[in-house]
Amino acid sequence: MSMNDFEYALVQTGDASAGGIAIATVNVTPIHNKEANLEKYVSFIRKAGELGANLIVFPEQALQGYLWETEHTLTLSPEVFQYHYQNAETIPGEATAILRQYAKQYDLYIVMGLTEVSPTYAGGTGALFNSTALIGPGGVIGVYRKVHQPGAELHIYRAGNALDVYDTPLGRIGMLICYDVAFSETCLIYAIKGTDILVFSTAWTYSGPLTVNGITVEDYQGYLYDTFVKCRAAENQIWFVASDCAGRDCKMPWHFYGHSRIINPSGIVIAEIADEEGMAIAHGLKIKEEILAARTSYFAGLNILADRVPELYGAISDPNLIYPPDRQIDP
Repeated sequence: MSMNDFEYALVQTGDASAGGIAIATVNVTPIHNKEANLEKYVSFIRKAGELGANLIVFPEQALQGYLWETEHTLTLSPEVFQYHYQNAETIPGEATAILRQYAKQYDLYIVMGLTEVSPTYAGGTGALFNSTALIGPGGVIGVYRKVHQPGAELHIYRAGNALDVYDTPLGRIGMLICYDVAFSETCLIYAIKGTDILVFSTAWTYSGPLTVNGITVEDYQGYLYDTFVKCRAAENQIWFVASDCAGRDCKMPWHFYGHSRIINPSGIVIAEIADEEGMAIAHGLKIKEEILAARTSYFAGLNILADRVPELYGAISDPNLIYPPDRQIDP
């Protein structure tokens, strides 16, 4: 597909002539066909490059498509395992090499979601990871392997064990995937490590309404998504870029939430695509300047990271509280 054949929804905000950088985030409807999904990647990347984007972010598992037969149950069929093993890729690998060509052509940084295989595990069968790769003009810069895994993911993916931050000309970039966003500690660690732009790739779905105490939220999982992503930006006073799948899953009756968005360190959404397939781009972003403004002006001049009292937070990692020992009950 040529750049002139771009057929998806497009939202642009900001002033491209104002300096700074441009960030693009994508709603994409992945299918369980890696080649077709990669064509979509390329279409979005080419359009983003044409429009002057410096960073483009794709959803969780958007290369191979997300797991089916789950809805966060504990069962997966052999077909799911076989498909993901057969279509998993190493990082660097074939897909990252293709995208690196476009990153170089457009001087663009790309975050892609995929099933990664590490071939050295399990006697050559390999182990699978739910991963994102950060790719720049020079190739793969970094890899994030999802740390917090819900439901059936526990049976197919190994958990990641690192929260690394990567230096780029755009700023320091960290990555997280889907369920990770529910754990504020994860994002706080990134902020403490000096992350400027925290990238969040997900396959978040609509859930339907929830009524509590006579109050109804139209879609509860959507409500949580909206709450989490804004809060994680505001409480850490950093840029937050969310990219979700959109549309209906081709093998399950799920409707992905979409609402990929770019959030200022104030917690305010500055660019967003709704739940259709498409891309949002925010131009003229002053990354460091807005982080400083968030920490010196926007929230009554309060710098949340500077005002922490970490010596009181030891209970978070106290093994006796995380895994309390068995206690005898007196008769």
